[in-house]
Amino acid sequence: MIHTLQKRFILTAMIAIAVFVLVLLGVTNIANAFSTYRQNMDILNELCDNAAGENAAATMSDGLPEKVEEDGKSRFNWFGVDLARSYRNSASYFIVTVSDAETILSVNTERISDSTEKEALAIARNVIEKGERQGLAGNYRYKRTEASSGGKVYVFHDISYSRYAVIRVAYTSLLVGILCIEIMYFFVRVLARSAIRPIAQNMERQKQFITDAGHELKTPVAIIMANTEAMELCTGETKWSRNIREQAQRLSGLTQNLLTLAKIDENTFMESVEEVLLTKTVNGVIEMFIEPAALKHIIIESDVQEGVTLTANADMMTRLFSTLLDNAVKYASTDSTIGITLKGADNGAVFVIKNRCDQLPQCRPEQLFDRFYRADAARTQQKGGYGIGLSAAQAITELHKGTITVKYEPENVIAFTVRLNQKK
Repeated sequence: MIHTLQKRFILTAMIAIAVFVLVLLGVTNIANAFSTYRQNMDILNELCDNAAGENAAATMSDGLPEKVEEDGKSRFNWFGVDLARSYRNSASYFIVTVSDAETILSVNTERISDSTEKEALAIARNVIEKGERQGLAGNYRYKRTEASSGGKVYVFHDISYSRYAVIRVAYTSLLVGILCIEIMYFFVRVLARSAIRPIAQNMERQKQFITDAGHELKTPVAIIMANTEAMELCTGETKWSRNIREQAQRLSGLTQNLLTLAKIDENTFMESVEEVLLTKTVNGVIEMFIEPAALKHIIIESDVQEGVTLTANADMMTRLFSTLLDNAVKYASTDSTIGITLKGADNGAVFVIKNRCDQLPQCRPEQLFDRFYRADAARTQQKGGYGIGLSAAQAITELHKGTITVKYEPENVIAFTVRLNQKK
């Protein structure tokens, strides 16, 4: 139990940590990429403003003018280093002057080192042919502006280093994130056992209590039933002896179900599995309930496919089907029909049982599987229910990697569907 809870705790904690780290890294990298984009656009706009005037040549030779905030301080002055000024002064770009007839008049490549004038001309021609005012051309972000002396000016700002910086930050943050997740996994594994131990111990004590109480109840219940039968042999059956016997039988069934649930929780039944012929099991259970159903004038109609097998615990399969059929017989309307089908399915089997009730339970269908839940406590007691039969059926189904569902259908029909899978 503690091992299972520990694995679930580790899995849940690591999913939460991984989601947090990924969201944090995603937000950080998006913010970094957006900030870089804005900075590049600011530089490009400044270059265009300077290149549009008569001081275009000065722009190329002297670089961008220093940009100062109203308080006289640079926007990014950290630890005595003016980051903004350094970044702006290191900008790499070239300027192309074009006439009104779209003829290239001049190309100034003084501020680029990676591209020749011929390469710059090729890039400029492609951009001019597109006719777009601004956009992206390879590693250059460009913008067109009107020159004060006539014609047009294209400014191409090299953003390759910015791209590299963004990718480098993303790659580095991803490695750091993976490292953090691995470190957190180590700490979670170390701390999980001590965190889960009190809960696991409490659950173990509860299960042990149920098991001990069930075994302790067996003997007095058997004695009560034996003494009741002996008393009836001597004095005859009375309403008091009949009530004692009925309640003792209820208590015996409740004890048996409690012990079954405790064993299911311990997961010991799956240690002894075999190839079970479900066709034979279901037919055998139906034979057991034909007489009790006939006493209520209920007909059991079955459609059981031949040769349906499953790797499972044979006793648990018998208990599963008998629990569902017993539930159907108890609550089915008099002079009605119980329908049972068993079909083979991919890697398993499907079992469906339907019956008509006088009144459907006044609760959501899934609540019927809650332990000790009673939609109608008075009616359930009269019919001999314990409130945990369907819970046991659900536990058995889940133990065999299957699912059990219930659905309310028209005309007060309730249908249980069990899908069983092969044990892996």
